[in-house]
Amino acid sequence: MTRGGAACEPARAGSFAILAAWLKCPASESGSPLAAWLRASLIPLLIIYVGTVGLSAWVLFVAGKSDAFANAAATIESFCERVAWRIESGMMRNDARPTELALLEAIAIVRRQTPDAAKRSVRLALIERGPDGVTRVVAQAGGAPLPAAWLAQETAGARSTAAPRESVLPDGSSAITVSRAIEEGRYALWTGGNVDAALSGWSAHAYSYGWLLTGATGLVVCFALFARRQGRRADIAEDACERFYDRVNTALDSGRCGLWDWDVAAGRIHWSRSMYEMLGLTPRSTPLTFDEIADRVHPDDVPLADLATGVTANGDALIDHEFRIRDAEGEWVWLRARARLIEDAADKTMRLTGVAIDVSDQHRMKTAIDRADSRLRDAIDQISEAFVLWDAENRLVLCNSKFRELNGLSSADAVAGRAYREVMARARPPLVQIEQDAPGSAQSSARRIETGLSDGRWLQISERRTTDGGFVSVGMEITSVKRQQDQLIESERRLTMMIADLKRSRQALEAQAQQFAELAERYLEQKSEAESANRAKLNFLSNMSHELRTPLNAIIGFSELMSSGVFGQLNDRHTQYCTHIRESGLFLLQFVDDILEMSRIESGRRVLQRKETSVDESIQEAVLRVQGDADAKRVALVSERLENISFPIDSLAIQQAMSHLLQNAIKFTPEGGRVALRARKTESEVLLFVEDSGIGMAREALASLGRPFEQVENHDSKSYRGSGLGLAIARSLIEMHGGTLRIRSAPGKGTIVRVCLPMGENRNDAWLPLLKSA
Repeated sequence: MTRGGAACEPARAGSFAILAAWLKCPASESGSPLAAWLRASLIPLLIIYVGTVGLSAWVLFVAGKSDAFANAAATIESFCERVAWRIESGMMRNDARPTELALLEAIAIVRRQTPDAAKRSVRLALIERGPDGVTRVVAQAGGAPLPAAWLAQETAGARSTAAPRESVLPDGSSAITVSRAIEEGRYALWTGGNVDAALSGWSAHAYSYGWLLTGATGLVVCFALFARRQGRRADIAEDACERFYDRVNTALDSGRCGLWDWDVAAGRIHWSRSMYEMLGLTPRSTPLTFDEIADRVHPDDVPLADLATGVTANGDALIDHEFRIRDAEGEWVWLRARARLIEDAADKTMRLTGVAIDVSDQHRMKTAIDRADSRLRDAIDQISEAFVLWDAENRLVLCNSKFRELNGLSSADAVAGRAYREVMARARPPLVQIEQDAPGSAQSSARRIETGLSDGRWLQISERRTTDGGFVSVGMEITSVKRQQDQLIESERRLTMMIADLKRSRQALEAQAQQFAELAERYLEQKSEAESANRAKLNFLSNMSHELRTPLNAIIGFSELMSSGVFGQLNDRHTQYCTHIRESGLFLLQFVDDILEMSRIESGRRVLQRKETSVDESIQEAVLRVQGDADAKRVALVSERLENISFPIDSLAIQQAMSHLLQNAIKFTPEGGRVALRARKTESEVLLFVEDSGIGMAREALASLGRPFEQVENHDSKSYRGSGLGLAIARSLIEMHGGTLRIRSAPGKGTIVRVCLPMGENRNDAWLPLLKSA
């Protein structure tokens, strides 16, 4: 239903519509030189048209005849080739000369494979050339027999497939002939088709087309004359229609709306000029396709195709739908389309015809209102007081979550529009309700109520009338205030009782102070006695150790002299006794040395002499000390080296600690076992591992290891003697360096002792994660 404004859609249907459109121009252009020339030149133009159509038809007829002749020649040539190939194949397969039966079979096979009617009327002849030059006809098919001499002349000189040609048969008829040599020219296959039969289809087509063209030309002439007469009458109506169309578009532009006409079946949509201008698009006279419109519709809106399908399927007469469409600048414009489904009386097609109104301003206003309402609801919902609004008919308008929580209401209970009585019937009833400010009359606009809830909380509710006759209630929780009041009363009562208790307590405290003074004196006396006893123990151990070392050295020395035979040769038994005396003396001396070392450590007299020392030298010295014990027990002792690692340590203390650990490992490892000393370096510490394949210990026994004189006793370790101080001394010396010592063991699987030495300042807390992981 849209128009370009000056022309009348000239692209309707072919030359008839073009000619009619030329003659049917608006009255405003009817007086132009071009329109006058067209009307004056109508008859000459028709003569030129008829002459041009006739000449074109003659050219097409000639070209059609040539094409029909070429197609027939190609058909006969193809037929000849296929029959010849069949005959040659039969000769190679049967190793025999061709016969009439072979020719007929080949023709039958080719005709079955090629259902063209022209191929069924083809005539064939198979000729044999003898060595003496005599030509003999082997077989013929498809018509009356042809003379052998004529066939010999037609196939003379054929060595391969000859080009199709037109020949005159002996009976005087024209035929399209093709010759094909077989078996190097010994045989020749002649094929011919009647020219009249080949051009029969073209003749029928040319006859029908000629009548059709003549009738069409007559119709054009009649229509042109009729259009000339009707063009003058249409000019007046066209001008009136144009003026009315301009007025309608002006009215639509002022109302920001446009007209739609949607051919649902064809998918074509006509817009009014105001519709194009509303979207900023260039008006066009041709209808829009459905895809052009669908590409501009917002993807989140209901597709127009679904809308049209639903309307057509349900038979609804009227639709009212809002959607977004993109304008020329890429902005989304909200349109409200109101259309009615009608049936076109001319072609019986269903069309949606109606208007589309720009409602973008209303949507922007609605969005702003919704956003403001949402912010207001969020703000009311976030306040700490209970808030509820009722209308003039005592129906719920709005409430927040605090109101629902205090009254035990769910979101389904507090629905907007529900009556006050119905809402409060679903709420928890208050235990106590005290009205503080009683209204003076029925028209009082405000009051305040204190309410006690079942969960022990108190509310102060303030109600006030609104201008529209409703009322708003704000509930503030005053539980803390109520509790403070109760606490003040309780505090006053307790204060009175406390004063009386304080008087009684003061007397009891005076008596307790006297008792504490006496206990303090007794504690100081017992502490002094304990310190004296500890000093006496240390002095006793020190003096006893020094007193024991002198006779032990003499015992060890004399046993060695007696074993060496300086005072005379001894028998085997006496030598064995001397060896036992020496070993027991050495064990006792080591025991005394351990006691002295432990006493120095506990008394704080053992001080480290730190200096820059290679750690590798210290641990290798410890390995040398115990190498003899390992060799005597036939235990493999392996150690790793730490090259170029030096930091301040007490070399003797490290040697002593590592010697004790290695001696323990060798002592509890059976003969043929293995003891390994492994060393690792990290960024800030040195890790030493002493591993053995000895008897091992249970997990619960590891907690007591490292305490002075503590030994793990079980059926495997009862046979191993010792002071129980070696591990305690090693742990103490390592911890004096700021390091740690950890043990991991399992019965029958050996023991691993890990020593961690920090290379910097003493920071025991830095090794805490490693200790936990160990």
